[in-house]
Amino acid sequence: MLKVYSKKTISTILASSLIFGLGTAVVNAAPNTNNSVTTGRTEQNVATGVISPDKLPALAHGATDVTLTGTVVIDGPQLVLLVNGQDVSSQATLTKVANKTWTYQYKTSVGNQTDDVTFNIDAYTIYTNGKPAGQTHTTATAVGQIVHVPFVKSYDYTNLNWTDYDRSANEFTFSYNLVKVWDDGVREVVTDPVNSNISGTEIYQNSGFEIKPPVVVQSFEATEGTFSNYNRANNTYDLTFDLTKKLSDGTSETITISKPAVEASHDYVYTASSEGPFAYSQDFTFTPPTVFRDFTFSTDSPVWTYNASNNTYSVSFAVNETWSNGETATEIITRDGLTPGIANEVGITINGVTHTTSLTAPAAPAPIIPSSVTGTVDENSIQSIWTGNDANGGNVQEFYTLSYTINGIIYTQSLKTNFTKTGTGLKDQNLTYNASYKGQTVLVNYTLLYIQPVSIEDNTSTSGGNGNGNKSN
Repeated sequence: MLKVYSKKTISTILASSLIFGLGTAVVNAAPNTNNSVTTGRTEQNVATGVISPDKLPALAHGATDVTLTGTVVIDGPQLVLLVNGQDVSSQATLTKVANKTWTYQYKTSVGNQTDDVTFNIDAYTIYTNGKPAGQTHTTATAVGQIVHVPFVKSYDYTNLNWTDYDRSANEFTFSYNLVKVWDDGVREVVTDPVNSNISGTEIYQNSGFEIKPPVVVQSFEATEGTFSNYNRANNTYDLTFDLTKKLSDGTSETITISKPAVEASHDYVYTASSEGPFAYSQDFTFTPPTVFRDFTFSTDSPVWTYNASNNTYSVSFAVNETWSNGETATEIITRDGLTPGIANEVGITINGVTHTTSLTAPAAPAPIIPSSVTGTVDENSIQSIWTGNDANGGNVQEFYTLSYTINGIIYTQSLKTNFTKTGTGLKDQNLTYNASYKGQTVLVNYTLLYIQPVSIEDNTSTSGGNGNGNKSN
């Protein structure tokens, strides 16, 4: 069908063909300074433009620069682009790719914004020449263009390394690598390690996570040991004591340690130790009490001493004593009353330990014959009488019993002795009796008391002068 256009319409079409027939190039007519000149164009000023922003990829971790791109389909000679209300046309790359179709590219920054950041994209066209140059031709409906800015959602740690422990201060030194946990699930390990220290009773807190120090032994404590059940044969004790582990977290644990058959001759050293990180050991010394252990009879010959008075022996011999700490001593033991010539059982008790030995005493030695002994006269045995022709004025004769002992044997002998006025005198006499002992003569020295007879008759006697008048036979 043939269409008929008016002159005015044909002129408008030709003008439009000149403008849009240049492809992507934007042709600007020379500015017209005569405001009274009219273009004859129909002013559109309608909101028919459509903005189609491209889907933007998420930014790299830590990136802030973003390039906004998209397409604007709009009628009009010159495109004006606004981002967040600001005209960025001079900084953006605006390319007309087809009739009424423009692309835009604008590099900007998200600043310190994270997560989904929305840029408000707005556009309109303006006249480029003529009376309405710079005035709005057509507008587009604003849209939001979203770019995702990754952000650290949380923090974690890795490569935890406990490097040192100061027991005196109860302080741990450690290092770790910080881990950034991004919102997209990526765990980024920070290269430079974090070095820090913390008390064993505290919890390290940083960036929303906690690190608990290990629990180790800070020190040991032990009570005084108790030694019991001494075994003399083996020279051992049983040892018990309480051991306390003082832990780095401020708590403690106590256990009872029992050690049987601990050698009693020297100190016992117990080493308390802990395993795991920062292993630790501490020595405790326990000194056993010293007690008498045992004794043995010396091989030295005993010394025998004969007691002639009761025909027995005394013996002295040595015993060798030992103590639990290894010390030794020698003690001399003496026992009396051992029978000559036989084996005598001798029991010895030292500090509760008793041993018996058999000691054979030598035979009794041959008696030594003394040259003299001292005898005695029982005064009650004396009988005295007058002798001679001169009664009650002559000589006196005494009958008596002499007793003496030779080598433990008692002998008696009945004797008589005269007292004369002109010789011995009527007084006590020191006399000697020759006793015969084992074929030898032993002098018996004694004193005889003078007791005057009471009777005045011749050849009569009295009993020791006490008037009993016993006559001698």
